[in-house]
Amino acid sequence: MFAWPKVIKKPKGKRVLVLAPHMDDEIIGCGGVIRKHTQDRDDVTVIYFTAGDKGNSSLKSDQALSEIRKEETRAANQVLGIQHAYFLDYPDAMDGVWEDDGRLRELLTFIKPDLIYLPPYYDLHTDHRKTNWLFREVAQGQYTGTLCIYEVWTPVNPNRIVNITQQMEDKLEAMRLCKSQTDTLDYVTFAKSLNQYRSKFALSPMVEFAEAFYMISAEEYFSKFKTNEFDWHLN
Repeated sequence: MFAWPKVIKKPKGKRVLVLAPHMDDEIIGCGGVIRKHTQDRDDVTVIYFTAGDKGNSSLKSDQALSEIRKEETRAANQVLGIQHAYFLDYPDAMDGVWEDDGRLRELLTFIKPDLIYLPPYYDLHTDHRKTNWLFREVAQGQYTGTLCIYEVWTPVNPNRIVNITQQMEDKLEAMRLCKSQTDTLDYVTFAKSLNQYRSKFALSPMVEFAEAFYMISAEEYFSKFKTNEFDWHLN
């Protein structure tokens, strides 16, 4: 049964963790609400799973692209006010990566988040699904807080809408700084269009841009996909 999503200022959390399969996923999916958190002096950390060594064939080497993307990401983080960033440097496509090498577990223990943003486990992009797989491996039984599922490639069925109209220019500026990616695909327009569309759920002409989330407890989320295969639905 469809339930109209609730419009909120932002999800509650003072120690906020964002799981980003790729550098820029966090901007597209939740850049506006990240800026809201940092403006409220919440502590925001982003963990980037892949090295970003694919995605721009004009560069001479994979390593060059990875370093460029990290520089772009650090600049974008300054715009959004993100305080901490960690790069796990798994290969793009995360081939053969099905177990945490210890770093993600260590970071979760160190950060002690009370709110986590991540893409849906049923996402069409393999890296997004594997990010969920690794997170589930280390967090089930350890993390009992709130999850906010954000959308990049695959839409969510939202139960929360956040007005990001005042944060939108910062979000777009952060996206523009990821030039190695926007040179190949117009992610700026992509993000802007998505957030314009989602603003209609707020049912207010004062809301020009919004981000959509599926907010859920960690316990319920972990119960929704099986041990050996990905379920493709959030009921």
